[in-house]
Amino acid sequence: MNLCLTSQDGKTLHDELEIIEGMKFDRGYISPYFINTAKGQKCEFQDAYLLLSEKKISTVQSIVPALEIANQNRKPLVIVAEDVDGEALSTLVLNRLKVGLQVVAVKAPGFGDNRKNQLRDLAVATGGTVFGEDAVGLLLEDIQVHDFGTIGEVQITKDDTLMLKGGGSPADVEKRAAEILEQLENTESDYEKEKLNERLAKLSDGVAVLKIGGTSDVEVNEKKDRVTDALNATRAAVEEGIVPGGGCALLRCIPSLDTLKTANADQKIGEWDHVILILKHAHSVSYERPPDFTCLFLFVYLCFVLLI
Repeated sequence: MNLCLTSQDGKTLHDELEIIEGMKFDRGYISPYFINTAKGQKCEFQDAYLLLSEKKISTVQSIVPALEIANQNRKPLVIVAEDVDGEALSTLVLNRLKVGLQVVAVKAPGFGDNRKNQLRDLAVATGGTVFGEDAVGLLLEDIQVHDFGTIGEVQITKDDTLMLKGGGSPADVEKRAAEILEQLENTESDYEKEKLNERLAKLSDGVAVLKIGGTSDVEVNEKKDRVTDALNATRAAVEEGIVPGGGCALLRCIPSLDTLKTANADQKIGEWDHVILILKHAHSVSYERPPDFTCLFLFVYLCFVLLI
């Protein structure tokens, strides 16, 4: 499994872990004016409509019908499209600031065919329709209520979007996952396999939500900050690897020092053996000395490395 892990405020005194259906992708809000939270620079909605378009949205006329339907049903509107710019973006931002319109625009993830496929995955997961597809030929001006996807919760930052509790049919999601698996078996390209695996993980693995509990807002926020730090450290370790602590890496390098060769005869005369001894001592000193001595010997070690 390749679960996405996120945190949010809990409603009890204890921390809880819940695994729910959801998707996350690396695209955030198009404009910071869509932010609606006091902390975290995020846009958050509950029980929202989702409008999906593989084409760029630039005109007001193309989004007015969707805005009217969302407003009539008192639902927040999340727009995911190739891009939203021009008078369309200006109108959304102006209504957000002046009227308090619950709306946010997000760029669709991926590029080219991969973007189309990811939008289709989102449509299946949320029960919506992708506008602009050549095979369908639907126009945004003709949108109906059943064309919207539905999302139980959505959290959007400047870098990514997290959608939870999509309204798509479980049977349709399973069918879509099976199609991706079939494509995965039939492709030879490593790049295609990587992208297909990413889509499969987003579609089928869900999202793990860690609900942080506490006796006060101050305690909850402090615990959430610690959880965020731990998550970021773990993600960095998974992506880039870790080095054993306590100087283990330096200690394990000691045997290799005996194999070092000088570049010329002048370097070897008189001082080379002393250099090796100092380096060995610097590598092992973290096990023998308090931290201040460790820093001193590591400084000596770095000086000799630069000289060599």
